Parts: sequence; C-alpha cells; structure tokens
Amino acid sequence: MEAAGSSAPRRAGLRIRQNQKAWSYLRALNSADLRDLNRVAVRDGRCNYTYGSLFHQWERYAAVFTALGMTERQGARVGILGSDCAEVIFAVYGLNMTGAAVSVMAAYSAFNPNRVMQTIRDEKLTDFIFTDDFAQPNLLSALLMRREELGLRNVIYLHVPMGGCAVHPMLGAAQEAKYRNAKGWCAPVCMDTLLSTYGEEPAYFAPRDSSDTAFILHTSGTTGGVGKPVVLSDRAFNAAVSGLAKLEELSPLMESPVSGLIVDLSNVYGLIDQVHLPLSLGGTVAVVPRSRNSASPSFSASMPCLSTG
Repeated sequence: MEAAGSSAPRRAGLRIRQNQKAWSYLRALNSADLRDLNRVAVRDGRCNYTYGSLFHQWERYAAVFTALGMTERQGARVGILGSDCAEVIFAVYGLNMTGAAVSVMAAYSAFNPNRVMQTIRDEKLTDFIFTDDFAQPNLLSALLMRREELGLRNVIYLHVPMGGCAVHPMLGAAQEAKYRNAKGWCAPVCMDTLLSTYGEEPAYFAPRDSSDTAFILHTSGTTGGVGKPVVLSDRAFNAAVSGLAKLEELSPLMESPVSGLIVDLSNVYGLIDQVHLPLSLGGTVAVVPRSRNSASPSFSASMPCLSTG
C-alpha cells in the first residue's frame, strides 16, 4: 500500500461527532496531523490522490456546483449515473459540501432511458450528472431534449479518462473519441470545462450538521426487477462506518486498509463499505479498472473488501 505509515496512533484519541456532514467527518478524521494529508486516499490506475489532494478536489467540484446553484439553499437534489471512479467520488462529496441531496443511480438503469426519466421524476431531481459509460446517444438525447419537461436545471457530462497499466491504450483512445464525438453532435455542458471556469472560485459550504436526506442509494433490484431508493442521512453514513470499525472480527483489517472498489456506488456496499469506511480509517480506495481480468496487477493489489497494506 502506498501510504505514509499508519495513522492509527494519531487517530486513537480523536472524538469526532457523527452528527455532521459526511465530508466534514472524513476531513476531521484525516487532518489530525499534517502527515495524514500525505497518505494515499484514492488510487485509480492513472494517478494517486493523497488526502490533501482529495479534499482539494472536493472543494473544486463544490465551487462548480455553487456557481450552478446546486446547493441546499436552492433545494438541489442531484442524480448521478456514473462509473466507479475517482471523479464520481469527487462529485458525491463535493455535492455533500454544498448540502445538495445526492441520488446515486444504479448502473443497470442506463439500459432503460425511460426508467432513468421516471427516477428523475419520482425522486424530484433538479440536476443530473453522467459519465462516459452512460453517454449513449438515446439516453443523452432524451436527457437534453426533455430537460425542461423533467425540471432539470443542469445536465453535466463528467468525462472520465481511461488509463493505467491494466487498460489497453485502444480503450483509452476510444473513450476520448467518444467524448469528442458527443461534444460535437450535442454540445453537452462538460465538467472539465466547468472546472476550468469555476474550480478555483469560492465554494458554498452548507451547515455542517447532518442532513436527513443527504444520500439516496438504491437496492440491486434483484427481487422485483426495479431497485428501490434508500434515503440516508449524513449521521447514518458516519454511524455505519464507526460501527463497522468497532467490530472485533474486522480489527486486523482496520489499520492501513486498502479497499477495492468493485461494487456499484449506488449500493450501500459500494459507497459506504468500500469508500466511506476506508477513508474514515485513513486507508486507500483502489478503483479497479473496468477492463480488468483476474490476472490484472491492479486487481490482485485490490482486495474485494478490506486488506491491510
């Protein structure tokens, strides 16, 4: 594991309240010592993000969302249909900073654009973010053409470059070509452009107390064929990881954990167990490339749940 030693001794005496925003809870736990900010928080195949750079990315995304009115002051409820990647993690916690409610939609929703539209209506979403994997022409055109009818204020294309030792260069080139093509035929609002314009502007920070509707995750849909929304507060997020960290059977894994992100972020097991938990422990989230195979070096270095580094 690529981290600057264990942070466990420095964190042992911390008393961090759970009744605060999820991003604030993580920053409080990982800012006890300047050395904590140099630990690797996210590893995605293309680059490593330390806790210091992770928090900076959250603020850059929050600055964009502030400029677009995607905050709790504007009653924002933002849907995200995205792949498991560092950029979606930045967006989720950046929105948490501005106090917007975040609905992380299941990947299988993309197969049925009408289901996506219905979820936007049912959950009263005000804004929508999607990544390259889901920028299919039928879904993209439906979102942009029916934006006003759906009540969406912003529809944002979050481009995610593909790279790293486990990704064939042709896949990365195809991803870039797809992005250029989408920008050419439908001119979507793109996150990289927004970050260049607003990323260093001041961000709005919502009150740090827990919000009752901070996150909307979704069940797998295996029972009835349609996933059901699961509404969670910041406090529930923080309490869940705090409780897991106290389980005796998991104690050997709690120091310098590495979590392989292999579950859809719309699922509790993905966003809470494989992202919020390791980050709350000063560990590393290893994003497993989508083109992986069982022999891939990136995959073998990333355990299904938690491992000690």
